[in-house]
Amino acid sequence: MKVKVHKPDIIIALLVVVYVLGQNILYLVPVNNNYNLIAYIILALLAGYTICVGNGLKIEKSGFTLLMLSPFVLSLLAAVVEVILYRDASLITSFRRQMQWWIYGFAYFVFQYVLNRSDKAYVKILRSFIMVAIIQLIIGIAQYIKSDTIFTYAPMTKRLGSIRFYFPIVLMVFAYFWALNLFLNKKKRVASIIVMIAVLFEAMFVQQFRSTLMGILISTVVGFMLWKNVSYKKIGVFLVACIGAYIVYLNTPFLQQSIEYLLNGDTSLDVRHYLIDFILENAETKWLFGAGWVSSPMAYEYASTPYRVHINWGVFAFADGGIFSILYSYGLFGVLWVVALWGCILKKAWTLFVKKNNYFYLLFPLYQVATMYIDIHWYIHDQFFVMAMFCALLDYETKICDVEVRE
Repeated sequence: MKVKVHKPDIIIALLVVVYVLGQNILYLVPVNNNYNLIAYIILALLAGYTICVGNGLKIEKSGFTLLMLSPFVLSLLAAVVEVILYRDASLITSFRRQMQWWIYGFAYFVFQYVLNRSDKAYVKILRSFIMVAIIQLIIGIAQYIKSDTIFTYAPMTKRLGSIRFYFPIVLMVFAYFWALNLFLNKKKRVASIIVMIAVLFEAMFVQQFRSTLMGILISTVVGFMLWKNVSYKKIGVFLVACIGAYIVYLNTPFLQQSIEYLLNGDTSLDVRHYLIDFILENAETKWLFGAGWVSSPMAYEYASTPYRVHINWGVFAFADGGIFSILYSYGLFGVLWVVALWGCILKKAWTLFVKKNNYFYLLFPLYQVATMYIDIHWYIHDQFFVMAMFCALLDYETKICDVEVRE
């Protein structure tokens, strides 16, 4: 029996390879930048093929097209600004260091190409990457349980007397809201609950990401509030969920600390405020183009000023500044890009929610908006790949919805 492999299936498989390589083979091997480089090369070849050969140099004119090409231009601009401000900066090095963001904007066109050429691609893409997310969850939770035997290579610190592992979490949260959408639409509820509990456990115990956890919970509450056709059964489920959450809260010091962290702040939040205050002060004179990317020693020394002065820690933690870090490196143009992208996403997502009762596309970006003040995980550690995929899936689903409405 011959097994026929279609071109879209090959491209989807290669996109999975790109993601896994970009995540250092899910941190099961020692960290090596060559994995990221190979991922970038594969993605560049795929993008070149789909745009030049598959689409005949034709790119769809749309908001998402412009928004996915913008990171390339903004990164180049940030590199130029860094070279102008710091004499030890290199244009090529600065631009290359931002590849974790701009290169994945081109992934959008690869996903779009596959979706437009196969009716089954949408489901295959979702299944493939949900499976990768589940594997990531299994690895993270297994490592937490076996923390006396470190078998992964993710960065680690300690908090509340336990080891904290830094695994890139955006795809896992993607899987959480995919599962929540199934649950709210009465589909595969047992499997959905298992996935959601696993992601919450990952955020709460494995990684101890307080802002991420709060963002997930806020969006989940919004999802329940938007739950259509409210019945006594649904009210009961919501109340049981609230009671369960309260019991977990009473027995989880980390969750109690997280609530306290959001309401009253702590050392970690204070440190972030030092960074944000520094960025806003810097923006008074560099508000339009920003201060450029941070790649050269001089640029890094300047950017690390708030942490070095206040806590004697000479680092520049880009993600800690949230959207303000975008302002620092990319200026007003970067902030406008963020506003435009999430505005476009939420507009399309609301349409899908109203017409198809789809919570996934609304709640996933809402979680990111809720945490963007002090957290932009979607930018760092090659995770913008997930956003490019999400936007391609959202755009495709919106178009299908429009066709169904017209028919």
